[in-house]
Amino acid sequence: NEDGSITQDTYAIDQPFEITFARDEWVRKIKHDDKGNFVLFVDIQKTTVEAPPSTGGEQQTATNIFYDLPEDGEVLNRFCTDDWETCRSTPQANVNWQDIEVASIGGGSFPDGYLIERTFLFFDTSSIPSSATIKSAVLYVYAGQFLYGNTTIHVAQSNASTPLTTSSFQKFMNVSGGSTTLSLPFDWGSINIQSNALKWIVPDGITKLVLIHDNDLKDITPFEQNDVVIATGEDGAHRPYLEITYTVP
Repeated sequence: NEDGSITQDTYAIDQPFEITFARDEWVRKIKHDDKGNFVLFVDIQKTTVEAPPSTGGEQQTATNIFYDLPEDGEVLNRFCTDDWETCRSTPQANVNWQDIEVASIGGGSFPDGYLIERTFLFFDTSSIPSSATIKSAVLYVYAGQFLYGNTTIHVAQSNASTPLTTSSFQKFMNVSGGSTTLSLPFDWGSINIQSNALKWIVPDGITKLVLIHDNDLKDITPFEQNDVVIATGEDGAHRPYLEITYTVP
């Protein structure tokens, strides 16, 4: 046609042919020779395409899952008869839970004193290149059987070491990097890590996080039990995990 296009529903080739384009196109001729070959004749001067300005190379995006390590655990202060603020800042009961498949976040006020529970999580993110830029991260946790009262929990940055000890109780920054309210037992919940907390993800290293209760984070004295139980790294089917998206040059 007048645009230089050739259309045909079916085309049986039983002899050599040659098509010459009348218009000044970069494809000048198509030939089918007597050996069964298709040959395209092009105007080489019209095949050059100007490349867009360089942006320094394209970045590659990857999304990977990182599971909580079995070194995780719960560190708590219970039977604390001091004032609430003192109980939050100083472990008294010298108790920590490790190497079990569940951990608690929360606590409350009881006749024998305050209870405060914090759960520390560790993720091996060493496979993320050190040159990577973290674009997003979501923490997934699996609620256990017991959910009492206010079930809002927050993720914060930890600087605890393993194995956990009673002093790990205080080894975190009391700043929320995202929160969720767990409402159903035996169900998954997710925390979208806020943009200001993405720096807590450690490329080529270990990412250390802690889950703390809403009352604990906000320094609100509880008058009832507020408790969340989650699966830990020892639970192969339901252990917490991070879904991280990052770019590399």
